[in-house]
Amino acid sequence: MAKHKLYVGDNTTVLDKLILEGIKVDMIYIDPTFHANNKFFKKYRDDEKEWLTLLMYKLQKSRILLKDDGLIFISIGDDQVCKLKLVCDKIFGERNKIAMMAVKTPNQTEGKNVIKNTEYLLIYGNSEKSELSHPAKRQEGRCTTGREGQTIQTIVIPRGTRVEKVPDGEYTNDDILKTGGNEDIELVGAPIVVKNGKLHRAIKLRCRWSCPNDVRNFISAQKEESKKTVRNKYGKEILELYLKGKRSQPWLVKEGFDKPTTFIDGYISKGKNNLTDVMCIS
Repeated sequence: MAKHKLYVGDNTTVLDKLILEGIKVDMIYIDPTFHANNKFFKKYRDDEKEWLTLLMYKLQKSRILLKDDGLIFISIGDDQVCKLKLVCDKIFGERNKIAMMAVKTPNQTEGKNVIKNTEYLLIYGNSEKSELSHPAKRQEGRCTTGREGQTIQTIVIPRGTRVEKVPDGEYTNDDILKTGGNEDIELVGAPIVVKNGKLHRAIKLRCRWSCPNDVRNFISAQKEESKKTVRNKYGKEILELYLKGKRSQPWLVKEGFDKPTTFIDGYISKGKNNLTDVMCIS
């Protein structure tokens, strides 16, 4: 049996019907008419306020339908994108704007001064709980930087830290120090001892750290029995700290996400909705 329904009719009437039924949805997609050549738009061309009022009414109804963490996606051209954003800011709240994406269209329209080949996709959440879901993607990044303004700090790397691409053995500062660069890493104190691919004892590394607080917080959490979850300022969970290569370059492994960019190339021409899948039709 199908799990979804398809409503056919005037969308304002359907919106009212869904609200009366007490239905709540996760996502709404709207593609309002906006082209200057569109017959519907021409009807309201002399009274644009009426067009915006109608659109505002539909968006207000749409918000009632959305779950607390729901999302609304609205396609619009450059004719009305600025006005639509102001309307959405008023209805959903400026804080709840998720993104404004530029979408490259398959066709081009020549104007007086430029050739138009872009439309826009506004994404708003119903509350601060709303967010886009992304496929998980493991991310790795080095913890040092060559920026001259970055403070040089010393951090103790604990015993047992994994060491990659370095044979077991003992290494001194002469082995790891690369002179003349802003991203130099200096070994302070005792030599590095690698045994079974791990640090045999704690070491001190002095360098320009790009994320010293993340490194220290992760190391501190590993000392606790509970090993609480540590996240960076972007909310990504830090999974591991390890050293890589002869320079003992510190790297962090983080929980990441495969996020889209704010420019979608060819989406309209390639993207298709498979109704048989959406409607669970066999």
